[in-house]
Amino acid sequence: MHKALVAVICLLVIIIIWALVQRSGPPPVSTDLSQTEVLIYLATRDGTSLVPVKRNLGAEQVSPQGLIEELLKGPRPREPWVLPLPANTRVNSVAVVDQVAYVDFSEELVEFHSGGTTGELLTVYAIVNTLTQLPEVERVQIFVGGRELETLMGHLDLRIPLEPDFSLVLEEP
Repeated sequence: MHKALVAVICLLVIIIIWALVQRSGPPPVSTDLSQTEVLIYLATRDGTSLVPVKRNLGAEQVSPQGLIEELLKGPRPREPWVLPLPANTRVNSVAVVDQVAYVDFSEELVEFHSGGTTGELLTVYAIVNTLTQLPEVERVQIFVGGRELETLMGHLDLRIPLEPDFSLVLEEP
């Protein structure tokens, strides 16, 4: 009886330790091959162009919301690009209706934007070009704080959904 009790206690200790390691240990290395390569559009350091940057996302992340969240993460360490949106910008919501993605951002998109015609174009088309690679999205309309904007910084009409524009994209970074 005593040996059985010790065995049960040892088994419980092993199970508890295993559960704690699973909760607090490093994430397991994924052997899941269901990764999809997507592009996000970041800016060159001189702020004159967009650059398509490859990212591998899980199938559940390949959605309008997932792509915007990936874009907002910006460049990875040692990548020579910059985020063309203010770093503290958040996405409030994304909805797709009739192949138009309606994206609502936090107020920081306007409040902390650096301004300028090219800066505005880089911001807007980083969003539009990133989203329109999805087959369900042909155009994008940007909102801030739940309201329609006439313009982000005074240069581009945002009252209508926009199609992608690759004229600012470097073909070979």
